[in-house]
Amino acid sequence: MTERGADAGEARSRTPSWLSAIHHGVSAILVAVGLCYLLRLESAARLCAVSVTVITLVPRLEAAHLVAFHRFLEVSYGVTCALAYTVASGVLRARWRRVTSDGPG
Repeated sequence: MTERGADAGEARSRTPSWLSAIHHGVSAILVAVGLCYLLRLESAARLCAVSVTVITLVPRLEAAHLVAFHRFLEVSYGVTCALAYTVASGVLRARWRRVTSDGPG
């Protein structure tokens, strides 16, 4: 068994680093999308795949926990901006309907 592990390690060391990165990225995407389908969140699978792709493609030099924390802050900021835009557009749309329905007539 140990010799099989050594063979696998040797084969792994011979593969180019970019190929290994592709393998890990594809594996991460498959796991993430698979989890979405297992949790019956089919509509979230595409967004999840995009998020995992961005996370794995953008290289970071910090520790993994700092990268995760920064990514959490970035996503939280994006969600906050999207919610603020949605609320503001809803208020403006309601005001516009009220103004156009109360117009001269």
